[in-house]
Amino acid sequence: TYSPGDSQSSGEFLSNWIYVYHFLINIITIILVSKLSEMIYITKV
Repeated sequence: TYSPGDSQSSGEFLSNWIYVYHFLINIITIILVSKLSEMIYITKV
């Protein structure tokens, strides 16, 4: 375990936050694309 002031722990926290950030962006992108494709499909029909 690292102390809160250690650069290693803060680095791990930052990398974890970046991982979660990219994960959320991917999910939001998938949702937006699916919604957009549904709208386009409804418009074509």
